[in-house]
Amino acid sequence: MKKLICVSLTWVAFVLGMVAEAEDNQELLMKRRDCAPLYAVQKRSCVMQRVYHCDLNGQSIQRVESIDESGLFFVDFTDLDGNTIESWWRGGANSVLEIVEVRKLFSRAKLASTGIDNFDLTWLTINPWFAEPIQEIIFGEIKVTGEVLNIDGVMFTVAIHKGYTQTNSFREDYEKYEYLDLDTGAFFWGGSPEEGEPSYAPVEVIFPKKPEFQIDRPQYDCGAMSSIAPLKGQSTRG
Repeated sequence: MKKLICVSLTWVAFVLGMVAEAEDNQELLMKRRDCAPLYAVQKRSCVMQRVYHCDLNGQSIQRVESIDESGLFFVDFTDLDGNTIESWWRGGANSVLEIVEVRKLFSRAKLASTGIDNFDLTWLTINPWFAEPIQEIIFGEIKVTGEVLNIDGVMFTVAIHKGYTQTNSFREDYEKYEYLDLDTGAFFWGGSPEEGEPSYAPVEVIFPKKPEFQIDRPQYDCGAMSSIAPLKGQSTRG
């Protein structure tokens, strides 16, 4: 038994070393090691997300990681209301390099008190159809459904997020679920209501003291999932 435990711990250390090495090869706003872990969420459709709180020159921000069977594919840096500051997408396309203009920021306090809020901004993004980074307008409205999920003691407010992105004259509309922890500011993107049974819904919360927290291994609905479409929308609202 002792030998088995030793081998298991060695394997975990090896996996965590690979994760750290992979991150060091990416140009990210803040490294994981410079942030405090909040918790991770195992979701439907073979995805997990992990949330950290960070201090960026005196500003409290979040680092939100999205992981599929192939590993880390999306990292979003947001303020504690979920407004994107910068994001990274595996392969580069759809990454947000900077915010160019803010016309309206989203407020989780307003959402909690009124049940609805929106955001409207322009960011500089990498679009696969253009050779150089290009400005993109994004507008979204988030409205609570009235449903609240209690998962391992964390309360997730369920909301519908409708909006659009616009690049030059091309506009693309989107609609999807959001799962919001209004106490901490952690936000988790979901699938489209058109899919019927909600995809990417949270199933399990993993806290930092558990060894599974740091391991990039989604647990639910894995094995036959297709590749994930590029996220649309602000922050972890994806």
